[in-house]
Amino acid sequence: MNRFGQQFLRPALAVLACTLVLGSCALDEESDLRNMLSGYLALGDTRYFASDSTCTAAVFTLRSPTASSRIARATSMDEALRLLGNGRAVLFDLPGQSPNAISEQVMSSNLARGLGLLSNAVGAASRCADDALGRHFYRILTTPEARMIFDPSGSAIILISPIDRAAVFLRGNV
Repeated sequence: MNRFGQQFLRPALAVLACTLVLGSCALDEESDLRNMLSGYLALGDTRYFASDSTCTAAVFTLRSPTASSRIARATSMDEALRLLGNGRAVLFDLPGQSPNAISEQVMSSNLARGLGLLSNAVGAASRCADDALGRHFYRILTTPEARMIFDPSGSAIILISPIDRAAVFLRGNV
């Protein structure tokens, strides 16, 4: 190969290598995510997992629909907002209220926090979830029996569906 070819080929290969490495970076690895969530939930099999550089969407079977006592529980919106303000992950324990109704209350109490919650969920769902998961997510989001965990420091929400014995995890960074 002549000198001109080498001068052209090396930078082109470097750009191609960087593109492949950066394009394949995932926001989460399944094993790391399972490890983190196992502190809150008794996980079974992975039903769905997708992660790219801007989002993660995952669904796990739950061996038990009850969250661990290691997660902070909020039985009122004031308590939830205080815990979230301290950067803690919170399980909203507000029976009879769907995760959607809870997110609306968060927005009306603290717009920035509510928008953060919604953008993490909706953004990740639209970028990393297939259509079937999107419909599943919406159904759980609007079900009063479902529970929601919001982790402001991890930019994630977890919807717990006791009916489906499933946890839906969504994280976005955009």
